[in-house]
Amino acid sequence: MDKQGLDVFEITDPRAIADRLALRISRIGREVIERTRSVLDIRSICSPVHPRILYAIDSAYPSRAVDLVGLSISLVAVVSVRFREGDKVEARTKRRLLASYFSEIEQDRVAAFARKEERLTALRVIEDADMLLIDGEIVPYKRAQGYWKEPVSLSIELLRKALRKGIPIVGVIKRSYSTELAQELGLDLNDKSIASLVLRRGEFIEIRPSFRVLREHGCKVIYYKPLRGLGEAVKLEACIPSGGPDTCKIVSYLAREAGSSGLPWIIDLVDSLSKKEVSLIEAIRSMLLNKLAIYAGENIVVGYPTNPQERRTKL
Repeated sequence: MDKQGLDVFEITDPRAIADRLALRISRIGREVIERTRSVLDIRSICSPVHPRILYAIDSAYPSRAVDLVGLSISLVAVVSVRFREGDKVEARTKRRLLASYFSEIEQDRVAAFARKEERLTALRVIEDADMLLIDGEIVPYKRAQGYWKEPVSLSIELLRKALRKGIPIVGVIKRSYSTELAQELGLDLNDKSIASLVLRRGEFIEIRPSFRVLREHGCKVIYYKPLRGLGEAVKLEACIPSGGPDTCKIVSYLAREAGSSGLPWIIDLVDSLSKKEVSLIEAIRSMLLNKLAIYAGENIVVGYPTNPQERRTKL
């Protein structure tokens, strides 16, 4: 092992290498578990709260815009799912096409627009909800300027409205690389990795948010291990109004409602529905070329990809 803690192996026998790696990571994993479980305030889930009407919201867009010679387009789909115990699931979709002529659309602009549309949808459905789940963080971890000024402002407005109306709002965060807990424990891992390793099924821990907006509104950061599905810890941002259900009841509900991914099934559903909508951009590009053949004539080149090797956008 070198001075930076990096093992370097000469590969002569791949099976032997895999065996050495498995032994090493198993030993280190046990050491981390023993070291951290004794100092963390680990709690077990309790009797869950059952919201009468639950909403989940997510958005999707292509991984990059479709860049043509004379046009750059992207698509944002926002889906809200309404679930009432004992009733059917209702889904609503809002689609928006973004177009820029003879210039390219910045991906950050698309991401900010998607977040803005999510929050506008959430502000509308909050009137009907007993609990609101958002796929991702409640308030974007962005400076409130440029493209992100409006999404951040709307997110704070949504948070305050939910707390004022007594409605818990929970952000379910799939990818997280925060290290607040790791720094406290002196470990060179991100917090989600630590929680995934240390927690057992049905256990959770709370962490004080590092994000100022969340602290100011009494929100909590939570990692829990779902009762079924993949064994990774799930990160939550939970903003619960005073007098509302306690943290344990909300975590218990989400841990029990896990799908095959380990995430709450309604988050899996709204995620899959929004991603299906993104493929519509390919149909629009195809129809655009047909129309340009009529309107542009010899200038149909304006509808060709700026990169000739790219015939389809990666969704």
